[in-house]
Amino acid sequence: MRRTLLFVPILAGLVLMAIPASATPITGILSISGSDYYSNSLHTVTFAGDGVIGGISTGSLSTFTTGNAVTLYNFNFGTVVAGTEIASSTEAGKTVSYDLLSATYSIGSGGLTIDGVGTLNETGYAPTLADFTLTTQNGGQDINDVSFSATTIIAPSPDISTPEPASMVLFGTGLLGMAGVLRRKLLS
Repeated sequence: MRRTLLFVPILAGLVLMAIPASATPITGILSISGSDYYSNSLHTVTFAGDGVIGGISTGSLSTFTTGNAVTLYNFNFGTVVAGTEIASSTEAGKTVSYDLLSATYSIGSGGLTIDGVGTLNETGYAPTLADFTLTTQNGGQDINDVSFSATTIIAPSPDISTPEPASMVLFGTGLLGMAGVLRRKLLS
């Protein structure tokens, strides 16, 4: 009986250590519309107020409905500083934001196109790498108050479970200590 009591905490610890921690990635597409102006010479995009969620929001991003306000942050597309936040929106207690990591751009007679990769953050989900495309119509020079659209496309990735080793070691050490104390008590 005493030996059985000794092994119960150890067995419980081993079972708990086998349960991995995981986080669900963001999935879907989010489209944003608004007005901006950009400078060819300075390589900057300046937004004219807030944008709105466009006609597309799918997957985990479907919480964000068409017409919901999006805060847009001005940025330099010539020299992107990794982690530059360019958009955020809150609706129904959830917040989504996009931090640009890298970007390439082209300016032609049709306007400005920026393609990039960044981190999409959403309440309740793991930060997820996402593609970003921003197109500003009209162009070839400094333009005021033109429309743009930005679509973030997230490739669904598998839910990868990753155990947290430090917590497991700490928990296991605590169980061994408790087993030692219990053993001393039972022997005396």
